[in-house]
Amino acid sequence: MENASKALIIAGGMLLTILIISVLVMVRNGIGANLSERDKAEATEQLSKFNMKYESYNKDIRGIDLRSLINMADDDNLKTVKKIEIEFTVINDLNSSVVTENRKTYSNLNNRFNSEVESDSNTLTIFNRRVFRCKGTNLDSDGRINKMVFEEVT
Repeated sequence: MENASKALIIAGGMLLTILIISVLVMVRNGIGANLSERDKAEATEQLSKFNMKYESYNKDIRGIDLRSLINMADDDNLKTVKKIEIEFTVINDLNSSVVTENRKTYSNLNNRFNSEVESDSNTLTIFNRRVFRCKGTNLDSDGRINKMVFEEVT
């Protein structure tokens, strides 16, 4: 009889231990799922804020605003592996007020714009006054803007 009562006490202790461990595992899983959902929501919010910075330029803008957009993309490109390309086409020669239909396409990922335009203050002033229209944006697989294409409005 004494052995039976000890066996029941041991069995009860084991059941109580299993119950406590089960409750702790359930609480841990609940907290982990909550953190995962919170992380996903935060990542979605960050992506939305990032895209909104660039979407505000998805309209007709002046050359000076295009240069600001390029600078912003260049700054973001320094912070991440995923690059953002701002491509734009100048239809008329920047050194002339005559309509020439001499198309030149530039990108912030190559330095041609810097060497050809920003080196001359007169050309830069002309560029700053030109109007460019956003022709489209590309998104990567995560839904992040990775390219914007602009063309000069004539």
